[in-house]
Amino acid sequence: MELPDYDEPFQRDGVMSQPQRFRQIVPGLPAAEVVRLIGRPLESGPADGAWNYNFTFRLPRSQNYMVCQYKVVFDAEQRVEEAAWRRHQCLDIVNGAQ
Repeated sequence: MELPDYDEPFQRDGVMSQPQRFRQIVPGLPAAEVVRLIGRPLESGPADGAWNYNFTFRLPRSQNYMVCQYKVVFDAEQRVEEAAWRRHQCLDIVNGAQ
């Protein structure tokens, strides 16, 4: 079986080595600070003011990895309104990070 040739939006690589940075993304944080903490988004939705990310985390006490999808929603002043993980396991990794 031949593997499909995924283009850029489908690539999910890059390991986030400092998941504790996500704890600094709180309501009111400017968009520029979000970029400084976790980088540029995979895609942004100008219509809904949201940025989408894919991150790869190493699972605790394991050599395995998990791809985590993260969304940051901004208000009209380009400040964080809310941020959410698609999987609760990703939030658990962030909350357990040193």
